[in-house]
Amino acid sequence: EKMGKSQKGKLDKERPPSVMVIGRDLLTVGVLLGLVVGLFHFAGLLDAPTPYELRDIPSYRFYYVPRRGDFSQIPDAMEMVADYVRAHVAVPEGDNRLVTHRGVGVYFDDPATVGQENTRWVIGFAVPPEWTLDTERTDPDVRSLVVPEGEAMETTLPWRHMLSPMIGAWWVWKDFMKDMANSDLHLPGVAVEMYEVDENDGYQLLRYLVYQDPDTRDVLDEGNFRFPPPVVTA
Repeated sequence: EKMGKSQKGKLDKERPPSVMVIGRDLLTVGVLLGLVVGLFHFAGLLDAPTPYELRDIPSYRFYYVPRRGDFSQIPDAMEMVADYVRAHVAVPEGDNRLVTHRGVGVYFDDPATVGQENTRWVIGFAVPPEWTLDTERTDPDVRSLVVPEGEAMETTLPWRHMLSPMIGAWWVWKDFMKDMANSDLHLPGVAVEMYEVDENDGYQLLRYLVYQDPDTRDVLDEGNFRFPPPVVTA
């Protein structure tokens, strides 16, 4: 009897797995792969930038705040500018262009080079050029300038979540700089990013620009922005 049980166990081990077992294992592997692909898709790691192309960027009035420091300040800074625009900018009656507008970020330094505490950037919103203040009130922190129409090399990525700008910037600028260095185009003096916004649907698209027109590049020159003083570390 013992010999019979032993022989039976040996036969069970040698018997190939059934179709149901194989199917179950394949299904498990498929589900795990689907979860991994879904996670990568959500993170934006499967998104490839669109091909770079030279485009005409219309003129806009840029309401902004200048900052020096960590990028974690960006959400509060954008909220400050948005509140200011809604409260104090003259919007023509019946004009709903504020519903769909653009966040704009202009970045002047590489944090890896100057340190996060000394990274200079300005952040705000682009609105039609004719939208000016409708009151005498001025905010010492919120300023504006008109960016003229100009040609820019542009590539885009979808906005998937609040980390998309950081992932996209890493993905785009490293290749952008390398490709432009091998061309006769202007390398960016500053990195310009536009965040397409719809107040009903949220953020939708990330746009990365390198302006080529001298007039536009002059307007966005670092000397036109009053940044807080640099942080001196021991």
